[in-house]
Amino acid sequence: ASCLVGSEMCIRDSYYPDFYIKYIDKHDQIIKALIEIKPYFQKKWDVNIAKWDACQKHCDKKKMEFKVLTERELF
Repeated sequence: ASCLVGSEMCIRDSYYPDFYIKYIDKHDQIIKALIEIKPYFQKKWDVNIAKWDACQKHCDKKKMEFKVLTERELF
């Protein structure tokens, strides 16, 4: 099992972002990103912050983007 390692948290097979996307940007660069969709009020929950910190570190190592989107960004 792969492990996303955060500052004090290791997540094994328990956290799956909502989307993995791969696209070509306006500079013809291939962009890979993990996207998480959550209600805005859940952005401050400690458990989510820990998961997202770990996911961000994983994405940084893999040269990927990580974004958390809420209804404020979607609508």
